[in-house]
Amino acid sequence: MKRLLNLLLTISVLMMGIANLWLLGAYFIANPIVKTSSLQSATLLEKLERIKELAVLRENLTSTVHYKDHCELWGVKILGTARSLLLQYQGVILYGVNGDSIDFKRVGNVVEVEIPHSTVLSYYSIVGSHKVVHEDTGLFVSSINAEEGSALVQADLDRLIEDFKAKRLVMADERIRQILTEAINDLGMEAKVIFKDR
Repeated sequence: MKRLLNLLLTISVLMMGIANLWLLGAYFIANPIVKTSSLQSATLLEKLERIKELAVLRENLTSTVHYKDHCELWGVKILGTARSLLLQYQGVILYGVNGDSIDFKRVGNVVEVEIPHSTVLSYYSIVGSHKVVHEDTGLFVSSINAEEGSALVQADLDRLIEDFKAKRLVMADERIRQILTEAINDLGMEAKVIFKDR
């Protein structure tokens, strides 16, 4: 009889253990430690942070500066030695929206993106791309004043940037709106892009 009681006691303890494990498993299935919605939100935020990088656009440019130069002897220009030269160079314009000034707000399945209007973020000439040729013959000129050449390139770049601002930045706003909308749509969300007032 004692054996039967021990057996029944062991079976009941095992059954209670199994029941407890089953209840514990059911609890964790119903209430996971990391909820799926918060996991999706964290993933969405990471993806939105990466999308900010798409708001910076790059334009490569090539330009030519016409100028006249004279041969010099001991720092003095020699009369009658004027030559017409072309200074050719390549540069880069980065424009659009700085990612730090983009704000995202999620309302249900819609992501509202509030961004400022596009601006020129930076521009520069590519080191080593400067070439000087004689305007009449097309032959390369090896010796020019480096400071004068750099000043000419910078003045030309500044002029090109002013022209760029006047003509291209409005189109950049629309292009950035399209890029951000498509990127957010690819995440399965709707996008609403709002430009902040200037």
